[in-house]
Amino acid sequence: MNDKDIAIVKNAAKKNGFRYDPSSPFKKIKELKSQGVDAYFNFTVKRFSPDLVPLGSLPRKTLVLCNELGPYLYYKTDRYRFNNPDSAWDYENINILILGDSYTEGVCLPNNKNFSNKLRISNPRLINLGKQGNSFQENLGGIIEYATELKPKYIIWMHYWNDLGGMMDTKDIEILNKYVNEDFSQNLLLKTNEVEALLQKAYQKNTLLGVPFDWKGFLKLAQLRGAFTKIPNVESLPIKNINNVDFEYLEKIFVKAKKLSRLLKAELHAVSIPASFEIYNGITEESKKFESIIKKLEILFHKIANQFIKVQDLEDLYAYKFDSHLSPVGDSIIAKYIQDEILK
Repeated sequence: MNDKDIAIVKNAAKKNGFRYDPSSPFKKIKELKSQGVDAYFNFTVKRFSPDLVPLGSLPRKTLVLCNELGPYLYYKTDRYRFNNPDSAWDYENINILILGDSYTEGVCLPNNKNFSNKLRISNPRLINLGKQGNSFQENLGGIIEYATELKPKYIIWMHYWNDLGGMMDTKDIEILNKYVNEDFSQNLLLKTNEVEALLQKAYQKNTLLGVPFDWKGFLKLAQLRGAFTKIPNVESLPIKNINNVDFEYLEKIFVKAKKLSRLLKAELHAVSIPASFEIYNGITEESKKFESIIKKLEILFHKIANQFIKVQDLEDLYAYKFDSHLSPVGDSIIAKYIQDEILK
């Protein structure tokens, strides 16, 4: 990070009442380990094995994420590798299952105060399957692998503008395609030890500065989502060629999600979170196309942008004006909307 980037993050920290942590991710990992914490980088594995694609990360480990708002976010995963209290899985049935990517996982929000955990205060029977970099196929896998056992009343599918690109980037992964095209499950609930062994092997694959890690995958994620708190020099990001997106495949994913939800007698809701540049420059073609397909399938659709634009200072919604994750203000708006409009 250069001095300008550091100044932006320091300003975000000050504005939101946090203290800036100048540590690198490597230093933060080592600091936690020196305190006896079993800490790892936040990571996922999609292509390490042709026979098994884990959803989530390592179970019951502390994952270190990012510091867009000043302090680093780190949290301990549950028994199935997601950002929930482990006790959340002790309920026989749950009320709410939330699917999504980093915004759902709660990336960069200090003290792990993300909208799922805010909702959990009054809705303890809640499971958050959000994971940084999740594709639509992995979200569908979340329904197949977990919802069929948990039998939620609500399935809330969070959407972000670049999810279509993520869908296309993972379309070549055979197991994820099976979720879409076949009556298929990896039976992940029964493979906890096998999944952890694979994830540990993948994590140990490379080392950098003495910290074991699959560095190539982390660099790609850092470039996409600012995992090093790198501030882009532009106020909007280039839109991918929407003509290269397989919309029939997208529709197939949500047709299956809707069918599974009906079998479970669960309400399926799609909630679209706008990127910061969409608030300033207008909703992307990707997001517009996603909305049109969801409405065509008669799935309940919610556009958070309609709530965000009511805020007097739009810069309060995100860590900073450019491509960043949510601030506590933006995250709280989502929690309140879900509570008032979906769980009412």
